[in-house]
Amino acid sequence: MSFQLKFTRPWVTITEPQYSLKESFNLANQQRPRIPIKFTGPGGMSSTVVTLLDSGNDITLMTKENARRLGIDPERDGVPFNVLGVSAGTIRPRLIRIVGQIGNLRPRVFRVGVGDVPENLTGYEDMSQYYNIAFKGRESVTISERDTKSANMGRLSSQACRFLGSCPL
Repeated sequence: MSFQLKFTRPWVTITEPQYSLKESFNLANQQRPRIPIKFTGPGGMSSTVVTLLDSGNDITLMTKENARRLGIDPERDGVPFNVLGVSAGTIRPRLIRIVGQIGNLRPRVFRVGVGDVPENLTGYEDMSQYYNIAFKGRESVTISERDTKSANMGRLSSQACRFLGSCPL
């Protein structure tokens, strides 16, 4: 028994999504700078979460309510750790890794502490690792990709692909 494969034209073209190199957010009418981030949980559930840009916070922190919207069990998922300086003392959130996308920038993997936090806070380490952040007074903030020379700017980061198990288009 033999098989013969025959290829015909035209070839199928797969179009990759086009991501932006920068996103700007209007901060007017806000007392503190907040931006929306679309997070995707381990099971593929997504939700847009408004987070405070917090340069004093090392990692991103998320309320239990928002974690549940992503299919995350805030009492079981992740690894517990201590966080100092939030509210009045020490809290013990659970550390997870989830994909986050700011506007139309490339999705990235964020380290997120889920727990009893007063509000969602964007961590400096996550942001500074991937992005340049420029404030225009209290009017607006522009967030731009740090690695603009990368050959795969149109693709998910390799870390996000490994986390999701594939690179969806």
